[in-house]
Amino acid sequence: MHISDGVLSLPLIAAASLAGAGTLAVSLWQIRPSEISKISLMTCVFFVGSTVVHIPIGPTSQHLMLTGFIGMVLGRKAAIAVTIALLLQLFLFRFGGYGSLAANIFVISYPAMSLGMILRPLLAKHKNMAFVYGFLAGFLAVAGSALLLAGILWESHQRFAFASHMIIILYVPLMFIEGFVTGFALQMIVRIRPNFLFSRDETTA
Repeated sequence: MHISDGVLSLPLIAAASLAGAGTLAVSLWQIRPSEISKISLMTCVFFVGSTVVHIPIGPTSQHLMLTGFIGMVLGRKAAIAVTIALLLQLFLFRFGGYGSLAANIFVISYPAMSLGMILRPLLAKHKNMAFVYGFLAGFLAVAGSALLLAGILWESHQRFAFASHMIIILYVPLMFIEGFVTGFALQMIVRIRPNFLFSRDETTA
C-alpha cells in the first residue's frame, strides 16, 4: 500500500504532507517514556508484517499490515510506530518514496489511530467483546487505508481511475484476514495479559 514518488500531483503532495505531519503531531503529543517500549514493539510488528509476511490471494500476493492491531494497542500513538517502520522500509528497501512519505503515513496510520481511539475505550469496558472489536479494528483499518489510497490516486490523475476501483476490490480479502487475525490476537491478549493493552488510568471492567 505504498505510494511511490512521481504518482501524486504537486497539490496533492502538499496536502498529503500537511495531513501526514498533522497525524504524526497528534500522535507525538504528550508521549510518555513508559510508552516507548510498546511503540518499539509495534514498529517491529508493522515492519515485519508489511515486509516479510506474504499472503497469496489468487494470482497475486499481499502483505499483512496489522494496523488495526497496532491501533488497538497504541491508540493515538499508532502513527509513531507506522512512521518509524515506513522510514526503515524507505531507507532499506526503497518502499514508497521521499516525496510520498507523508502521504503514506497518513493513508496507513490515520485509520489505525482513529479506530484505536474509538474502540479501545469500548474494549476496556467490555473485554468479553475482544474478538468483535478486534475484527472491526483489523477490517476497518485496511478498508480505511484502501479508501484513502483510492481517493488520493483518483484525485491525482484521471488515468488512475481504474486502479482506484481495483485497489478497493483487491484489498477486500485482506480486510477479512486482518479482521480475524486482530480479533484472535486481542482475544488472547485480553485473556492472558490485559495490562499490555490498558494503562492504570484507563477504565477497566
